Amino acid sequence: MPRRLVAALAGVSLLAVLSGCAMPLPLPIPRGPGAAGTADGGPAAPAGAPVVGDCLDGMNGVDSDWGSHVECTRPHLYDVVAIDEWPGMDAAIDGATPARVFSAINGGSDDTFVSEYWGWAHEFCAAAVRDALGWGGLHPRYDDLHVMPAGEWGFDMSLAARSDFDAGEHRTLCSLGWFDEHARTTGATLPEDFVADAGAGTEECWVTDSTTADPVDCTEPHTDQTILWFDARSAFGDSFLAPETEFTDTQWQLVNATCADLVAPLLPTVPEGLTVWGWARYPEIWEDLADAPPVPDTWYTMDCLVGSYDGSEFVGDLLDGTRPVLIPGTAAGSQSA
Repeated sequence: MPRRLVAALAGVSLLAVLSGCAMPLPLPIPRGPGAAGTADGGPAAPAGAPVVGDCLDGMNGVDSDWGSHVECTRPHLYDVVAIDEWPGMDAAIDGATPARVFSAINGGSDDTFVSEYWGWAHEFCAAAVRDALGWGGLHPRYDDLHVMPAGEWGFDMSLAARSDFDAGEHRTLCSLGWFDEHARTTGATLPEDFVADAGAGTEECWVTDSTTADPVDCTEPHTDQTILWFDARSAFGDSFLAPETEFTDTQWQLVNATCADLVAPLLPTVPEGLTVWGWARYPEIWEDLADAPPVPDTWYTMDCLVGSYDGSEFVGDLLDGTRPVLIPGTAAGSQSA
């Protein structure tokens, strides 16, 4: 897996971002003290190591540079949300050397412990991001279905630099990673900042019709807003998986009902004139199912959106509590006066 910052954007153009990234199958999510980065959650941190709540603004190869500390109100790339050691790390190193384990994990080796490590890291860091954003306890299925907020960001899983790993720093750092540098609003918590400004690129809005979906800034008129995504494989099983273009009405009804259930804790009342629906997050991955079976250890994700019934455009960000306002005369087939 050449890039640990897991893309969270929708759209056809993002297949390149995920090339070669096979998301591991679910493993138990650690919920012990280390999941929150507390003092009793594993080995003592070396001097200068980041802690939960820090922000980083540097890359170490393709991952966060643990030494690039910066104030969170300054432009940065990563918000640290958890740090802990994979429970299988000692056993992996006992059977090899720290240098070999580091190279295997970061080089995509086919060693069994590498897939086990990435399975744990995906689950641990995804849960940590949900918890940091206040989504962790919203719905009993959010963990099982790998639910994540939609937006122009991802979650980063990184080990320390090779020299620090060789010296004994074996923990994994989990961060909310921004695709573009982001400065937190002064005085805001991470979840408050995440939804504070739709223009900051933390959300996804679209103008859609029967054949196209064009991304727009959420401050501009739009027909739909993506709220979250979930793994359809975990929700419905392998028998559900097929090219999106071959979905039956029954399958779409199941997707839309699941989206309505998952969105409900965030939007208990869907504004009048809008509805909840779903679509495939990465269409190319779904279309590959026409010629090949599902790829092992891979999530097949669906977006859950809130949009207008008739193509009417609206303004307002659904996630920051702004009441959306439908724009008269923008429904499909209508003409503005």
